[in-house]
Amino acid sequence: MPVKSNPPYGARVGNPFVPIAPGEPLPDAAARALLDAAPVLIWVVAEEGGCTYCNVRWLEFRGRELREELGEGWMEGVHPDDLDRCIEVYQSHLSTRQPFEMPYRILRHDGEYRWMMVRGAPLTGPDGAFAGFAGSCTDITAEVEAEDRSLRSAWQLRDRVTELETLLEVLPVGIGLAVDRSARDIRVNRAFANMLAISPTENASKSSDEGAELPFRVLREGIEVPAQDLPIQRAVRGETVVDEEYDLLLSDGRLLHLLEYAAPLLDPGGKPRGAVGAFLDITARKRAEDQLREANAAKDEFLASVSHELRTPLTLVVGLVSYLHRRRGELSAEDQSDALDQLTEAVSRLESLIENMLLLSQLDSGPEFELEPVLLPRVVQGTVAAHKRRHPSRTIELNLERGLPVLLARPTWLDQVLTNLLSNAEKYSPKDATITIEARSMAGRVEIAVLDRGPGLPTEQADRVFRAFERLERDRSRAPGLGLGLTVSKRLVELMDGTIGAAPRPEGGTRFIFTIPAIADEGE
Repeated sequence: MPVKSNPPYGARVGNPFVPIAPGEPLPDAAARALLDAAPVLIWVVAEEGGCTYCNVRWLEFRGRELREELGEGWMEGVHPDDLDRCIEVYQSHLSTRQPFEMPYRILRHDGEYRWMMVRGAPLTGPDGAFAGFAGSCTDITAEVEAEDRSLRSAWQLRDRVTELETLLEVLPVGIGLAVDRSARDIRVNRAFANMLAISPTENASKSSDEGAELPFRVLREGIEVPAQDLPIQRAVRGETVVDEEYDLLLSDGRLLHLLEYAAPLLDPGGKPRGAVGAFLDITARKRAEDQLREANAAKDEFLASVSHELRTPLTLVVGLVSYLHRRRGELSAEDQSDALDQLTEAVSRLESLIENMLLLSQLDSGPEFELEPVLLPRVVQGTVAAHKRRHPSRTIELNLERGLPVLLARPTWLDQVLTNLLSNAEKYSPKDATITIEARSMAGRVEIAVLDRGPGLPTEQADRVFRAFERLERDRSRAPGLGLGLTVSKRLVELMDGTIGAAPRPEGGTRFIFTIPAIADEGE
């Protein structure tokens, strides 16, 4: 319930904070001049809660006359979402007569709500009786927005780290992480623990005091490799190990052949603080070298690309966060905004890579799923809005036929297909070029197309772009990536009983088209 305005009050004896009747000037001109010159908004409310005084700064901020703010008028400027809480705090402290502070938003004269830290202290009249509250409002908008941006970045980074940890657990690649400078403590993911025949929680370091008791030996050309010469141990000394082969002899007599990579993890000073290693079991390839040569080449490229694609944005994120932390007091708003934009782009790259990798892993495991009715325009609008948040300068044109039928699909899969096709168009289209999304119904299906203005696609190579981990030679230096997006899109479309393809546009660029079955109209 809104608080009530107070009636005029009695005599004042040289104290400008004694409640006054609405519109009546303060008795002490010097005190009033001091209050009006203060760089904060100052107010006085009476015992019943109605406003009896606002300084000039308050009126300038609100762009209103004093008579408009007195009584309950001041409440018109409080943000609707904050008003109930604001009134509750005022009423409770009018009852308890205790000092208080709280943040809430107040409408400025230009129509913008500003966050204020509002502080109030009890007043007493000449007779010592409680007479209301006097207080101030300090603009804390910049601090609130900075904290909000920082929290959002922290949440996004936390989510990406969690997703990355999940990705490492589901990858069929062994991962070892040395968390110290001597590689005496090496943690492993589930895939690597299975290779080594140890528990995922067990220390896998041959350099540890218990290393000799581990149930495996590492050999090269039949000779056991000393612990200090193993890939991760070399990486903590600053060396990068790429594409080296080792034999893993387990205590039960099994022999595995591993392809190994390792790289140092650097501290802010550029010195190794640990290391990470990637281990691929290529035993099957060794048993059938001829049959698996092509597959092995694809895996090698995949591992190298994953290493690069993960390390590059993560390094950028760590570097930018460190940069913002070191120079937070020196950077202009423009420099901070530019750094945050780069952080957003790096996180977006990680998110896209992780999402596509997880989808491939899930699809390969053959999960059960059901299709459901989906309104295509709603999915398209959501996907486009998300893309525009990441690329606000990009123009996206929608040409969706009116009255499109309901699709039989999965909305998350449709969103992922559209996201991948938009990201592909974003990579290859000039920055000022328009990307177009079209949709039309045809013979019990809906055809959706994404049109870009990129370098175009040779007709004879149209099918190659949908193969896993394969990119056209021409595109390798043009844009970063693993080429997973189109592969994932093809798998998802086919699981929804649809088809997908690509063709060059006569006016330049590529037209990616996919079709999804529609739900038959019962009236037909």
